Amino acid sequence: MILFFIISKWPKYWEHINYEYSHLTWLSSVNLIITGLVCILSFLLTELSNPVKEITQRYIMGFLGVGFIFLSLDEKFQIHEKLRENFFIPNEIGTNISGIGAGDFLHILIAIFGLAISRFIYIKIKKSKLSIILFTSALTLAFISVITDATSPVVRDDSLLSQSELMRSINHQFTEEILETTAVIFFGSCFINYFFIELENLISTEDI
Repeated sequence: MILFFIISKWPKYWEHINYEYSHLTWLSSVNLIITGLVCILSFLLTELSNPVKEITQRYIMGFLGVGFIFLSLDEKFQIHEKLRENFFIPNEIGTNISGIGAGDFLHILIAIFGLAISRFIYIKIKKSKLSIILFTSALTLAFISVITDATSPVVRDDSLLSQSELMRSINHQFTEEILETTAVIFFGSCFINYFFIELENLISTEDI
């Protein structure tokens, strides 16, 4: 689908990718909400069959599910962009952080929090080598995407840019969006794989 989005507008390959209500935004939000629902199903599956006593490991999948659904809503309704434009920048909150676009610090905080809980996720999914590979790949791509997004300058009027500056801005955003969506797909694949492993284990246990 991503390739189709790019080719369908060639040579303006970015038009279905870059903008706030683009086709890629829709695809990313769908992937995020599916990932969130799969995480919640995984939590319910283990909660009903064999709940873990350790609190973090017991609730981590449910917590992730809620988090991914929130990210889906953010992707679709541009929550953090609206906060940046309507609250952070007018009130000069986070507008002078070196190396970070004006008011664009929320992604950094989310990335730091994601890295902080990644160890607990790793422990939860470590029974599957494929899930570990997918999760590590997703985490790496997501981190690069967040840094790329947060460090890009906020451009409010494209007409103020020269042609070369405009193309640099377009390509910067294009790269960030592709990285972000690929990371989301890898996260989804990781947790879908984990869900089916848990389901298979449950069925095997019932057969015994």
